[in-house]
Amino acid sequence: MSVLHQGSLYSATAPAALYIAGILPHPRTLAVHESFFPWDDRRRPLRAALLEWLGQFAESAAWEETPADPQDADDADALEAVLACRAVRPEIFDAVAPYLDDQDDTVREAALGAVTHLLAADDLADRIPAAADRLERIARGRGPRRERAGALLTLARWGRDTAMLLTDEDPAVRTCAALGTADPSAVDVLLAALADPVAVDGWFDEPLPQVDGWFRFTVLHGLLERAESFEQILPAALALIPLCSQYTVDRD
Repeated sequence: MSVLHQGSLYSATAPAALYIAGILPHPRTLAVHESFFPWDDRRRPLRAALLEWLGQFAESAAWEETPADPQDADDADALEAVLACRAVRPEIFDAVAPYLDDQDDTVREAALGAVTHLLAADDLADRIPAAADRLERIARGRGPRRERAGALLTLARWGRDTAMLLTDEDPAVRTCAALGTADPSAVDVLLAALADPVAVDGWFDEPLPQVDGWFRFTVLHGLLERAESFEQILPAALALIPLCSQYTVDRD
């Protein structure tokens, strides 16, 4: 928390990230712990928590990323810290990527979240094809729902077509596949999901690393991007209205 407070980056953040990446292979990171945070009741290997932190680090480093000039910054020290964090992303990626194949599913999920944010960087674009091939194998596999869904959402973010799983037997996997393709049948898959938005919100016990808020928000956004008329989305709209509150109306 001290070197990544609410997403802020400091002069110590890049060195701390390199240190955390460096200790990931240590056997002591396999120890299972409860979370430091009182609102998080997960128990998982320390390695998963460290990988999750590296994902938060990468997300913060990529925030509003544009070519920057320290002379143009209001705070040159702050900009220097941000640029230092961006400069170490290749090393962080090399340390994180092997854990996409870890035996522990919580470690794999945390690694996927970190890789998703790390590969948002333009200077790591050349790593995407190999990583995407890896994630396609995960998505097509018989692994846990969270893992397959997360892989599909990351593939969609990278612009890879995910139509190959539009007919998967798992409705959550089908829906995530629909979010990553322009195939016309994707609209029907998304409409079918939003016919029961309560079920959609219950697909994942914890939000996926690629998702902000209730999962129905992501599904609705995908439907609105693809639908051609309000009449087409009316059934979904009627199903969503009972869930609306003052806290969610802007997303519902």
